[in-house]
Amino acid sequence: MESENNGRLQNKIKKFAITGLGLVSPLGSGVQKNWQRLTGGESAVRYEIKNEAFIARAEGFDMSENLRRLAMAFIAVQEAIKDAGLINSGYEKNRIGLSCGESKPDLFQENFTFDNSLPEQIKNIFKIEGQTSCVSAACATGTLTIIKGCELITNDICDAVICGVSETSVHPLYIAAFKNMGVLSKKGHKPFDKDRDGFSIGEGAGFIIVEDLKKAVLRGAKIYCELAGKSFGIYTDNMVNISSPDGMRGIIRKASGGEIPDYIHAHGTGTKLNDYFESAAIGRHSEELRLKSEDKDNGAENAVIPSPLAGGSPRNNEDESGAGARCERPGSEEKRGEGQGEGSAVISALQSPLSARPLVSSTKAATGHMLGVSGIVGSIFSILALKNNIVPPTLNFNETDIPFNLNYVKNAASAQTINSALSLSFGFGGHGAALCFKKSGLC
Repeated sequence: MESENNGRLQNKIKKFAITGLGLVSPLGSGVQKNWQRLTGGESAVRYEIKNEAFIARAEGFDMSENLRRLAMAFIAVQEAIKDAGLINSGYEKNRIGLSCGESKPDLFQENFTFDNSLPEQIKNIFKIEGQTSCVSAACATGTLTIIKGCELITNDICDAVICGVSETSVHPLYIAAFKNMGVLSKKGHKPFDKDRDGFSIGEGAGFIIVEDLKKAVLRGAKIYCELAGKSFGIYTDNMVNISSPDGMRGIIRKASGGEIPDYIHAHGTGTKLNDYFESAAIGRHSEELRLKSEDKDNGAENAVIPSPLAGGSPRNNEDESGAGARCERPGSEEKRGEGQGEGSAVISALQSPLSARPLVSSTKAATGHMLGVSGIVGSIFSILALKNNIVPPTLNFNETDIPFNLNYVKNAASAQTINSALSLSFGFGGHGAALCFKKSGLC
């Protein structure tokens, strides 16, 4: 009886397919153009004298600022729908939904009404009749739109959902606010590098089509991959602090299903604390699973993994999930050896061969930090890494001061066999989310 109930439960569990991608970023319009320029090591980040900041603008949208967000969204949504073949999918119109979001108010809009909100405009332009979901979760917004889209499918409200975000964030008020927070770079965008001092502001739009896997197969859809795991939550109660890696690791663990992915697209903002704490969470997760595997082989399944921050961390000063580019770590950490305070998990990680650890990169030095759009962009680049077996690089990366010995991909794309990829989003206010993509035998 129990096995029969388990079988019924398995039949009811929905699986998710990624069938369409659409992207506008500072690297250009269109998924393929973005991928070619990204893997070619190009960056769209430029220093703007007018704003006294590093900015990455989406080119080709020379129009009134209050129209640019919708124009970018139109291009990205149209590409995703065409890529998925959604128009001829055979789905009832009221079974195709929209999960859209924004990380912050659009300050370029002179007034606000529900009729000119982005989700409403997209619905009207593309004649979307299914359920609409709207979310806001700082820099985790894009990732959360996908998670909410999956919920619409799980609850049998939709068969397919258009998920994504479009934002124009290069506004004087936001530039001033980020400067006051100390999170904008003065040296250039350098994720994970020892000279990192903040991020550059990017803009754009990204949309992904998520479908019920079984129905996508039945209609003969092209399937990029399966969305095999997802999670979201609050990783800290105080912007960012010494406990942040534990919250981040919990989100990573849940999305990855207790496995070590081949590739991790990190949030990697380029701020002091985000890159340090995110690296700590990734390192501890990987090392925990490796040690558990060894302990299981040795008959000791309940080993305790000491915190990688046991002996020291950056001093806590606000940073965008880091913010806190003003914050400096104690300089002694680069010189620590075994038994000098980083905790046995980190010591063990330092002794582990890099080939046994996941590949890690951040693409924000190429596109700028696209804020609410960044989670969608990270997901698209993770999916393309799976499809093409190429890991995009972290640009402007010379040397790191982060002691967790992660397998960073520096400055040049790396050709590797990628069967699973994890995309991470850790935003302001403690919003965290992660998505795990895996190759499918149905692709």
